[in-house]
Amino acid sequence: MSSQGQGQDESYTFSEDVSAKRFHVLKDGTTTGSALLADTAGGLVLGILQDTGVDGSTNVAHALVRVDGESMCKIGGTISIGDPLQADTDGMAIIATTADEVFARAKEDGVDLDIIRVQISAEGIF
Repeated sequence: MSSQGQGQDESYTFSEDVSAKRFHVLKDGTTTGSALLADTAGGLVLGILQDTGVDGSTNVAHALVRVDGESMCKIGGTISIGDPLQADTDGMAIIATTADEVFARAKEDGVDLDIIRVQISAEGIF
């Protein structure tokens, strides 16, 4: 696995256990400052989980989310460098089917369940 470049991280709270979901895709939660694992294919994306929780407990209370810049990301299929990416129903990135679902572009190739470098766009458009 290669290393990721710099980006903008923000701290969010979680009401679900995301301790095993590092580098998965997230969406906004139901309350201000909260996040959830993305579970809608092509849905709006908040960012990518960067750690397994600041407090280190099994039930993650808060963690860092990359909202802009370069990040590592778990993928749910075969991806080629330059592919536009959207979220799938398991919080992984897949090739986008329409332009308005794009949250990032692949910076390297990968296959199902790999973790690859991606470039996130805060505006969600490329």
